[in-house]
Amino acid sequence: MDEKPLVYPPVVLAHIVDNLADYFAPKIRDKDSVEIHYSAQLNGHPHMGTLTSLATAFTVGKYIAEIFGKEPVIKFEALDNAPVGKFSIDGREYCRMHAHHLVDGIPLSEIHMASFLRVMNYFSSSTDVKFEVETYRDFQKNPFVRSKLLEIIEREEEFVPFIAPSEGKLRIRFPCESCDVMEKTSKDSIILDGSNPRDLLYQSNCPEHGDYQVRVSADSDTLIDFNTSLRNVIKEAKFIEDARRSNAMSLMVDGGDWTGMAFQVMQSLGLMGYSISDLPLRVFSPIIEDWSSAKFSKSVYVKEGTYKHIPEEFLNYIKFRKTFGDRGLDIILEEAQRWVEDPKKLFRNYSTDYLRKVFNI
Repeated sequence: MDEKPLVYPPVVLAHIVDNLADYFAPKIRDKDSVEIHYSAQLNGHPHMGTLTSLATAFTVGKYIAEIFGKEPVIKFEALDNAPVGKFSIDGREYCRMHAHHLVDGIPLSEIHMASFLRVMNYFSSSTDVKFEVETYRDFQKNPFVRSKLLEIIEREEEFVPFIAPSEGKLRIRFPCESCDVMEKTSKDSIILDGSNPRDLLYQSNCPEHGDYQVRVSADSDTLIDFNTSLRNVIKEAKFIEDARRSNAMSLMVDGGDWTGMAFQVMQSLGLMGYSISDLPLRVFSPIIEDWSSAKFSKSVYVKEGTYKHIPEEFLNYIKFRKTFGDRGLDIILEEAQRWVEDPKKLFRNYSTDYLRKVFNI
């Protein structure tokens, strides 16, 4: 069979930037440092899509350091609040956070985080780009985060069309204080006392332990879980404010599947008074696609047989490491480096068939 040609169509952004330096230049001048934000749910060991996007974050950091002489740091948001153990009762869906689901006495999020740390330490040593980790649990108790959450709750009708248009309400959840179970869709989250918009009293319900109350204020310490769209509005507002204080360029690296949601978040930040010039820069890493051009997904992978035609090494870092060792991470970094050096290669997607060729399997 003839070898299939590999082409790099000049997508729109690649028509106006010859390299990423052109893209970063307007934002990076006069900045002291660079903060590169990357987040991942700890609902499994990293798969190939996660590995390539994480490698993109580190190689972008290396590129910035070499071209602009600015010291970058990867700010890794470890989402230990990913839901697990879902079950339904009377039409309501319940779950726990991965941080609350124990396996041999160890939170499942920590088991998965060990793989992420192994990868990030290797990428960091290979690129000389440092990284820091913040868990969701630490993020949600930050006073600024609590304050912005309260602001959005107070102005719910303004924000819902952008971050919860289908449901028509914000998803704010509170794990049961006795067993950590929470109602996933937040149907049981009811404001009992909203007389002070900066100090709210919520009530929620556990199917086993009944009603319980939670106070939400800027300095309350009760664990609050809110969903992806709401969290991203608040965290990007925090990125803006943090970058202002440290005179840093703020850059977000996300998978390409985030392109649509980024606009919704931008609209929400506008409601908070932030302008276009305030927003973090964004780099969307290539989506790794299956045979049908669907995104490579950890949540879909767990459905037995869905990815049976794809090498197991692409699905789970544990198997990946057994087969390829550190050389596998080197291959991914080398590939990401090629993407970062040429916008035509970065601003596109790649199939698992393409990666088979890269890894010669």
